Amino acid sequence: MTAVWLLPSLRCGRWLRAAGFGVLLVTCAAVVWMVYRAGAGEPSDRLGDSWHRGHAITDRNGALLRELPTAEGRRGQPTTLHDMGDRLVVATIVAEDRRFYEHGGFDARATLRATLQNVIHLRVVSGASTISQQLVKLLDHGGRQPAGRTVAMKLSETARAQNLETGMSKQAILEAYLNRLPYGHGWVGPKAASVGMFGVAPSQLSWAQATLMAVLPRAPSYLDPYRHLERARRRQRKLLQLLREAKWLSALAHERALSEPIQLHHIHTPFEAPHLVESLRHKALSRYGALGVEATATTIDLPLQHAVEGATRAHVARVARQGAHNAAVVVIDNDSGEVLAYVGSANWHDRGIAGQVDMVRARRQPGSTLKPFVYAMAFERGVSPAHALADVPTQFGDVIGQYQPHNFDRTFAGPISAREALAGSLNVPAVRLGASLPRGALLTRLRTLGLTSLDREAEHYGLSLVLGSGEVTLLELGEAYLALARGGEHIALSVTEGRAVTPSRVMAADAVAAVTEALSDPLARVRGLGTRGPFDFGYPVAVKTGTSSGFRDSWTVGYTRERTVAVWMGNADG
Repeated sequence: MTAVWLLPSLRCGRWLRAAGFGVLLVTCAAVVWMVYRAGAGEPSDRLGDSWHRGHAITDRNGALLRELPTAEGRRGQPTTLHDMGDRLVVATIVAEDRRFYEHGGFDARATLRATLQNVIHLRVVSGASTISQQLVKLLDHGGRQPAGRTVAMKLSETARAQNLETGMSKQAILEAYLNRLPYGHGWVGPKAASVGMFGVAPSQLSWAQATLMAVLPRAPSYLDPYRHLERARRRQRKLLQLLREAKWLSALAHERALSEPIQLHHIHTPFEAPHLVESLRHKALSRYGALGVEATATTIDLPLQHAVEGATRAHVARVARQGAHNAAVVVIDNDSGEVLAYVGSANWHDRGIAGQVDMVRARRQPGSTLKPFVYAMAFERGVSPAHALADVPTQFGDVIGQYQPHNFDRTFAGPISAREALAGSLNVPAVRLGASLPRGALLTRLRTLGLTSLDREAEHYGLSLVLGSGEVTLLELGEAYLALARGGEHIALSVTEGRAVTPSRVMAADAVAAVTEALSDPLARVRGLGTRGPFDFGYPVAVKTGTSSGFRDSWTVGYTRERTVAVWMGNADG
């Protein structure tokens, strides 16, 4: 009986001892903290660290093409506090640091309360880290959990949090903190998490969605709603109650949030325009654009990209019986030089066609697609489109020996106008004009137009360069034809936005106009194609085809006033 009466007094003594120990601990902490703060560093110099920032590659309208994580697997997309939306910001403050706007980085009241609770229960039941302290920890450890937590580390973080608050506004601290919070699945910050989890911007979150997100940073794996939804919902309901008690929610809004079903967005990692995205990832296209710091806005028009990919697959299927199983396409805006569609193969995932090889950048022989530039140079030198050229068997003396070209069909047309010879893609007249040019002049012109893959000496190519014996890429060929579409002005292509256009005059406008007129005449193309061919669109389109030696590569480049389209077809293995 005596023992029973002693129990309350024993409990009371235990509580008194715990309270006294808590007060003593807080007093010691305050003394040590003053020492620490005097020598603590300024943590704001770590704000520039990019461990939390993924890299978003988007199309010209902001549609995500691919999201590249950091080395730590983070896929953060930093945004402004304004764009995070009031609901998520308020929910996070209530969940993590309700007195955020009242303290100076260290909350003595919360610390005392947490210390007493932990001592009474002999285990950690609550924490007292302020948002500023948590930000310091995130900055110091790059989002990774430190190996061990010591009193010295805690005191250092407290002192550094005080220093942080003296140099930054509360809004700036809150924005930096939220942008570094982990939400699971590699998402860091509200923007990446809300888009990934709910498919909406953070400013569009409902109270139910915002409060669910706000509880996740405490334990992203343990509370992962994709695996433990009810566990996360229990935490969410507690937070909703706190918001109701703090009068952030009306009774009606509270009930609505409690009853709202949580519909999680399917986790999707897009991989659009794969060859271009991979090229940018490896920075292999430094000439055409490089990755930015946090995001790269490409010039790709995603709906057009999808349409061109579909057309490419359909056409390759139609010609598969002829031995061609792959194709590549680029579509270029003539005004800006921006690449609107970039299809590196008929199917990225098809190993049978080496689908991951980027045939837009692969060097291949362009065949007769170089002839228009020979004719443009000849027209600049006084040859008229009506000038008669001899299409007869001819042996040309060349620096690499005797050269005797033949036409595609092994026949000769005799006397023929330059205009018809160009449109009909006859070989002998083109070589005849090439032979009349100064040695090396054609090679210099082609390099000026962007065909920089022609990196050997002129003697290496000889007159066969007229018929496309050198190797170029589809992207380079598109850039050269863009100059024709622009009336002789050259501009470099771009696959990323923000580049200034600086045109330079490379070819005479009247010479280019004569070339374009010849290539736009469907009837003039009959001699070369044997028919009006597939290029009779019902409106003017300048078109030139080309075939490499051994029929390994088939090329077509066409342009209107607005667009230039370059196509390669063949097999990646040659």
